[in-house]
Amino acid sequence: MDLTIASSFPGLGSLWVALHPQKGLESYADFVQNLVDLSRAVLDRNYPAKQEFNAKFVPKIRARFSQAEHSAQDSLELGIEYCALICAQTDVRISAAALVDLPILYRDDNRYLWEYALMDWLSDDWSSYVPASQRQARKYVSTLEMAHEIDCELAGDDAQEIWVLSEELFNDEGKSYNELEGREPVSEPVHYDEWDYKMQLYRPSWTTVYQRRPKLGHAAIIDNILTEHRPVAARLRNAIDRLQPKGLQRFKKQVEGSDLDIDACIGSAIDLRMGHLPSARIYTERKQNIRDVAVTLLMDLSQSTNDLVKGSDKTVLQLMQEATVLLAWAIEQIGDRFAIAGFASDSRHDVHYYTHKPFNQAWNEQGKGRLAGMQGNLSTRMGAAVRHAGKDLLQQGASKRLLLVLTDGEPADIDVEDPQHLIFDAKMAIEELKSRAVQTYCISLDAMADRYVSRIFGNNRYLVIDNIEKLPEQLPQLFISLTK
Repeated sequence: MDLTIASSFPGLGSLWVALHPQKGLESYADFVQNLVDLSRAVLDRNYPAKQEFNAKFVPKIRARFSQAEHSAQDSLELGIEYCALICAQTDVRISAAALVDLPILYRDDNRYLWEYALMDWLSDDWSSYVPASQRQARKYVSTLEMAHEIDCELAGDDAQEIWVLSEELFNDEGKSYNELEGREPVSEPVHYDEWDYKMQLYRPSWTTVYQRRPKLGHAAIIDNILTEHRPVAARLRNAIDRLQPKGLQRFKKQVEGSDLDIDACIGSAIDLRMGHLPSARIYTERKQNIRDVAVTLLMDLSQSTNDLVKGSDKTVLQLMQEATVLLAWAIEQIGDRFAIAGFASDSRHDVHYYTHKPFNQAWNEQGKGRLAGMQGNLSTRMGAAVRHAGKDLLQQGASKRLLLVLTDGEPADIDVEDPQHLIFDAKMAIEELKSRAVQTYCISLDAMADRYVSRIFGNNRYLVIDNIEKLPEQLPQLFISLTK
């Protein structure tokens, strides 16, 4: 695309060439150096590519874009072919984090390559465009077939085919064989727009969310947390009992109702005999008291949650875990539907989303194991995670839907320099959910959160906890007060 624009506007190509650094590239990843070398060779006909495979690939790019007609499909095919070439010719690893450090100052605005309507041709066989060394098929087999056919129990990252047991089988250490097979399985990418407050427009399909399988820990850790916080659970019991639905209830002395209130009727008759104006509240109304609540707890699992809490021997992550355990216990006692999820991000290309407890599964040993194994890593791209959690929450047919966001800092990511950008995007994601009748509330563990959290969630829709050690008790209490 850049080559076509440069040929249409004389002089633009020389400006772009000048933006390519000629020195100091040694500190960058090999993949970045190769891309800079290729980019300059494509734009500048007087520049000989340093890499031999780049020199051979440049004529192919120029030939494709010298045609009268071309589209985003051409860019995508060339990009995939070049990635396969790099993987075949070098040992470098291609990563989104490396692209973030690309020292070329101009960027595609993401409106051309990601025109999905032009990419239906990819849906039939995407695997044909993936280098053979990176393909990995998953085949589901029975335990008996696995035992008789496999010589090696475990498959490595370079395996062409991964056999997955249709039923769980555990080794001597208590680990599932399915968890040890090949690469960690991830979902298909889910793309979301991101709000640009400077342009006052959405960047289309700017972020990519992948649902990843949480690592399993020991469910006994969760049970020990409940035992440790038994006094807190006892204090919450009365509030929980008041929230539980009481079934069919009768309300006397109503203006309208299905039955007469005999006591009220007698009182009105007495008032008439005494010459007083009788009350019109002479009916009894029956109401079915039913709670219809669905709630998602979305946890920020960024690297900063591994920090120790000041004056404590526990990390922020451990206290978040304890609070989540008590919240799950309280919601289960009430009987509401709930889900527990976490997120972290490694640039806009890779937002990790972990579902520890989905709506359609009970709060059992498996869910507790996922919660026990959660870890803090990477950054905090909140807007994309909120949109993904909201998408799941909107599928719940509840009259009241609530998204609780638990975080220890403001939105940030490795590919964003403007600190306001992700704050405004998170604010827009919250407003999107609000327009669809989803309530949101933030619990922040950042003592300096007042300067940004109200802008994201609005006044009276957040709580800043200065003493983080009180989080395990305050989180369930907050949920109870929000759903009365």
